[in-house]
Amino acid sequence: TLLDGSADSSNNEAMSQAIADAKEGAVLVWTGKWKQPGHGSHLPVVRTVSVLPMSPRDFAALLMDSSRVPTYNKMSLGRTDITTMQSNIDTVGGEFGGIDGEAKVVRNLTQPPL
Repeated sequence: TLLDGSADSSNNEAMSQAIADAKEGAVLVWTGKWKQPGHGSHLPVVRTVSVLPMSPRDFAALLMDSSRVPTYNKMSLGRTDITTMQSNIDTVGGEFGGIDGEAKVVRNLTQPPL
């Protein structure tokens, strides 16, 4: 479902339908333009929303697994783990600063619909 940045009553109806579509697994995509001039303001703004029916732990595991990015981000051209400081989302009081969970630096390349 593709929505533009306008805010008229027909767009409200489209929004209601889009939310219903998202609950059925659709990915919502909004596109727009910056109203204020500034660095990068000539580029379009893209926002996506989707409902992923899974537990918080499974969602965290999905987000941390770079090989699974295409399953939830159709605009991704791929994500690479640059460095992993701490593995396993179930880590408690890990060696990297005593934090829980996984810690890594990643690089993601994205091609939004322009």
